[in-house]
Amino acid sequence: MTYSESPRIALLLAERDVRRHWQAALRNLGALQPDAAAGDDPPSAAAVVAALGEGHVDLCCLDAELAAGVRWSELADLPARGVIEIVPISPGESAPAEVRIDHPCDAVTRVRLPADLDPGLIGVIARLLTEVVQLRRQAQRSGDLHLDLARQALLDPLTQLPNRRAWEQELARRLAAQSASLPVTLAIFDLDHFKRVNDIQGHTAGDHLLRQVAERLRTGVREEDFVARLGGDEFGALLAGVAGAQAASIVDRVRARLAAPALAVPPPPHAEPGVTVSAGVAVSTAESAPSAVELFQAADRALLAAKRQGRDRTVLGALV
Repeated sequence: MTYSESPRIALLLAERDVRRHWQAALRNLGALQPDAAAGDDPPSAAAVVAALGEGHVDLCCLDAELAAGVRWSELADLPARGVIEIVPISPGESAPAEVRIDHPCDAVTRVRLPADLDPGLIGVIARLLTEVVQLRRQAQRSGDLHLDLARQALLDPLTQLPNRRAWEQELARRLAAQSASLPVTLAIFDLDHFKRVNDIQGHTAGDHLLRQVAERLRTGVREEDFVARLGGDEFGALLAGVAGAQAASIVDRVRARLAAPALAVPPPPHAEPGVTVSAGVAVSTAESAPSAVELFQAADRALLAAKRQGRDRTVLGALV
């Protein structure tokens, strides 16, 4: 925002004389938005929240009594806004302007002003506060961009599953939080003869296949489970609260879901339809307490055993 732009201010003032006073000042500033309290009835606290929720309003000008009814926590998720709180005073009395940013919701800059403030000073304060609001919005957008970049750094761009970095962070977190009643099961899924899909049908078909596997894996586990693309045609899953034969049985059902029916795009003549999937499983308990590397290596050895035994199967591995 530049100083040539006018702030956008909505009035929510129940007292008519005070409202007219501010209307005149803001009209000269070119900042007045449609009056939210134009009728005879005083506005409600809900009207304040609604006005601040409108993207075209920078500031909300309201009575002190109305401000007292606002639940500031309701504004926590809104883009940064400003509030001008008008404090009623007796004739001839003076009251200083006061800036407050000490309420629980730091998304709103709150300013207390006396009702008889000079119109010229009203315009200056309104413009300066609008600049503060705009600067805070820019900071918020920069923060949002930083968070978005951080999220993207943990996503696989092809499948939109968490990537290997996200997997390692989540595995470390789960092992650190592990209790006796909550084992951690680690499963690795590998597409059998995936290279043939790329060689025969092309990399576009291969990418399509990987996206299908990712979606089936994502929707084939529980909300508390975690899945990721580990790299190439390998995918991983962390299952909470299951162990032993039960864990292997659950992983095998997920594995079968990934492979059937045929996953690849409609193949050209003489091409092999779809692929099968092999899986290796390892379980961490409070008693075994393996490291992340040890648990992954155990599942990886089980996956190699599944490959040696003919593929298209699940093998439960043991910790060394």
